[in-house]
Amino acid sequence: MNTNSSDIILDVRNLRTYFGTGEKAVRAVDDISFQIQRGKTLCIVGESGSGKTVAARSVMQIVDHPGRIEGGQIMYYGGDSGQGVDIAKLDSRGKEIRGIRGKEIAMIFQEPMTSLSPIHTIGNQICESILLHQKVDKDEARARAIELLRRVEIPNPAVAIDKYTFEYSGGMRQRAMIAMALACNPKLLIADEPTTALDVTTQAEILALIKELQNSYGMAVLFITHDMGVVAEIADEIGVMLNGKMLEFGPSEQIFYSAQHEYTGKLIDSVRKLETSARRARNMKVSERKLLEVRGVSKIYPGRKTFLGGNKASAPFKALDKVSIDLYEGENLGIVGESGSGKTTLGNCLIRVLNLTEGEVLYRMGNGSIVDLAKSKKSELRHVHREVRMVFQDPFASLNPRMTIGQIVGEPLLVNKVCEGSALRERVAEVLAMVGMPAQAMERYPHAFSGGQRQRIGIARALALNPRLIIADEATSALDVTLRSQILDLLLDLQERLNLSFILISHDIGVIRYFCDRVAVMYKGQVVETGLADKICGEPEHPYTKALISAVPGTHPRDKRIVNRHRYTGDQGKAA
Repeated sequence: MNTNSSDIILDVRNLRTYFGTGEKAVRAVDDISFQIQRGKTLCIVGESGSGKTVAARSVMQIVDHPGRIEGGQIMYYGGDSGQGVDIAKLDSRGKEIRGIRGKEIAMIFQEPMTSLSPIHTIGNQICESILLHQKVDKDEARARAIELLRRVEIPNPAVAIDKYTFEYSGGMRQRAMIAMALACNPKLLIADEPTTALDVTTQAEILALIKELQNSYGMAVLFITHDMGVVAEIADEIGVMLNGKMLEFGPSEQIFYSAQHEYTGKLIDSVRKLETSARRARNMKVSERKLLEVRGVSKIYPGRKTFLGGNKASAPFKALDKVSIDLYEGENLGIVGESGSGKTTLGNCLIRVLNLTEGEVLYRMGNGSIVDLAKSKKSELRHVHREVRMVFQDPFASLNPRMTIGQIVGEPLLVNKVCEGSALRERVAEVLAMVGMPAQAMERYPHAFSGGQRQRIGIARALALNPRLIIADEATSALDVTLRSQILDLLLDLQERLNLSFILISHDIGVIRYFCDRVAVMYKGQVVETGLADKICGEPEHPYTKALISAVPGTHPRDKRIVNRHRYTGDQGKAA
């Protein structure tokens, strides 16, 4: 790398961070080296477990016990003296690292809900950082905090500063984390998967915000992610990690267009793969007979009194507003939209986890009879739920940690009195084999499996009763991009074998385009546009859909889409 040494703010050399000791030690970071230049963005990419987050936390000296920095150097050159400091040699609780951490090097964590205190206001948390590192009084710190919230585009910051974490949306919480990280004008910002849980429009806003603030403050940015689309949008340089090692390091265009390592090419291909339609490539057919007719479905949550009582009550909230969609036998229908658009509420209403306020959900049973799920009694729904199953977003939270895999997958069979004993074990082994899991997995517990394997187990549970329709709610959003395409291909294989239909709820446009025949776009509880997946993803008509599609990151560094994205103003009904 031909770089002037004065341009380098962080120089990591042969870093080794281990968990445990001796031969059994897990080498989470295994002899990696990289540099970050002032004002530039370095993206470190890799699958879950590759060591990228541990590398970032090593730079901050916040590796969780029993992890420790075993060797190597972390040379930081951002201090006022101009002399380099080896962070690896500092006491993780000492005064010197506390003077760097937060003030010189700041970090944005992946999940703001767990990173922000639930019992302190957002303002108190930002002010604490300011008061810790700057010689100002409380009034000055509060004024600075309000200005930071305004800078990260939090609406009405003078009021928002006194709100608690739970009163912020996901996107607002992430903005608050950024405001806190910027409180002391850091010279290096570390962002650990800051947009993974966000929808594409919020993600685009956060990425644009970080870039704008980087230009304003001249910060260097170390961005940790597994999303190669995000990398294509923001990276100046890229480091690719696998199993604790740095496989490849270089300028963004070199990595994307001349990748040297097979794994790097696999990462890039797995993202570009989602720019095509697997349904069309497989020439999969859709019946002309409707499986599901949704007509005028609304869901209204009644207003509630304030937490401490009193006469004031919140206004009723309309989560769904006269939604109408159709699903044909053998079809995959995508439901797409931002967080809060009503996607998950619709899925829960269709399967009657939630009761509808009004509307019809007409389902054609396997015997040909039509059932209105909105009006069905619990005894009738039991028969429907054998044919309509759900796969949930979080593959760990949706599996009972106290049950073996055999018990989890077999539970629907026992509850519905389909089989028991040896017949039950045979059926569980059969559906596990369908999703590529060995029969031996039956005796193990969920914690013993990776995220991708746990999602396969969730799919096996959904398949146990031979369903005709599966509603998949963000079923791939918690997975790495390579696992994501594997799970989607698995679902398509199962669809061809078992004649399934799918409703796929997702905020990932690439997943929708790859997997679905048609798409319904939701905005504030309404379906604003419905059409063929290729048409919606390529030539959308509604201004909101245009804004949604334009916020999807590209997969080529020379095609940065987010900068020129459309913005939907809502009230005006047009894109800006």
